[in-house]
Amino acid sequence: EDNWGMSSIHEHSSYQGKREHIQVTTLDVFNASIRLKKLDIIKMDIEGSELFALKGGLTTIKQFHPIILLEVIDGQATKNEHVHSIKELYDVLTGLNYAAYRILNSSQLEPISSPIQGSMIVFLPYKRKSEVKDLGIELIGEI
Repeated sequence: EDNWGMSSIHEHSSYQGKREHIQVTTLDVFNASIRLKKLDIIKMDIEGSELFALKGGLTTIKQFHPIILLEVIDGQATKNEHVHSIKELYDVLTGLNYAAYRILNSSQLEPISSPIQGSMIVFLPYKRKSEVKDLGIELIGEI
């Protein structure tokens, strides 16, 4: 049976299923080719390759300041050399003036000082916090 959760751009020694080669690009190359006019949100659940994707989109992220939702997987915790550490991911985004929040429920986000392994985290650019509040999402507390 297919296990779509094992899809990866990296080899997994434990995976015995079908392998398929695909062409990939970066967000910055994609943006340069189609010239995005707006980018409000990025959602990634790419099994620990989030840092690679973010680094390939830094120019676009700096241009549009999208809200970023990421599932956080720690390469140090999983012992997977192809996966970054949570600290690396967090450092890149906080360096771009983003704050990390965990999802409490459908209308509340709580700030966190460090992402939690295996959880979906919302990274908000400081300059867009008021927009989130305008959508009826409450930011609980501050760090």
